[in-house]
Amino acid sequence: MVDQAIEKDLVKIHEDKISANFDYKSIDIPMGFEPSQDILKEKKKNLFPELLDEVVEKTDLSKQEVMSKVNEKQDRLNIEIATAVLLVAHEQDISLKNRDLRIEEISKKIRGQ
Repeated sequence: MVDQAIEKDLVKIHEDKISANFDYKSIDIPMGFEPSQDILKEKKKNLFPELLDEVVEKTDLSKQEVMSKVNEKQDRLNIEIATAVLLVAHEQDISLKNRDLRIEEISKKIRGQ
């Protein structure tokens, strides 16, 4: 669920802490509210965790260090999180599996296809 929230830019991870990217204080949640189980079902393939894991696997950096770099890129460039992971991989000189196919999938998602 956290990966989905990150992908949808609802939250970000910085220094091992998850923080909201929206004004959560302005939202009223009714007593007894329980989210539907459908929220856990992933409708489309989520490339972000897959890319993140591959970058972590191919560097000497921890997952938190990679996420910090990704968050910095995303914030500074105002880009989609999967795109930020690709840029971090490029900066770390990492050859990703199926790179061109993944770029195409991210492009389609951004274009809403």
